[in-house]
Amino acid sequence: MKYFVDTSALAKLYVEERGTPDMIELASSVAPLALVVSSLARIEFRSLVRRRERSGSIRRAQAADVLEQFDQHWATVFLVQPTSDFVQARALDIIDRHGLRTCDSIQLAAFEVARESDPDCSTFICADHALLKAVSADGVLGLNPEMGPVL
Repeated sequence: MKYFVDTSALAKLYVEERGTPDMIELASSVAPLALVVSSLARIEFRSLVRRRERSGSIRRAQAADVLEQFDQHWATVFLVQPTSDFVQARALDIIDRHGLRTCDSIQLAAFEVARESDPDCSTFICADHALLKAVSADGVLGLNPEMGPVL
């Protein structure tokens, strides 16, 4: 089984917050490359870490460590779904259907494309309520690590 992990849930593997223990349990129990992410996640994750650094919620050294660890995992732990022109076109349709924000629509479109190419990628994990609502409306299993176990 593969899990598509949105950046809101992915961050919990690197920054302690509600849902971190459940995400760590998931990551440690799946095979390598069973966590599927959009290529957009790399940009969103760096933005998230730098915002927290600027706000003072994490120190500069911690931010550097987190980003270094994430970059090491990028090629070895995650299966990356590119945000191709096809994914972007799909995102436009998702915006029309669900009214999601830009990045959320790209994440959902990347998941849809990943699921079509590999039916084992059938679960969407994120901590964004609007995105989970859209996932559910499309008849897909969506799990929020902030609400309990994702396994």
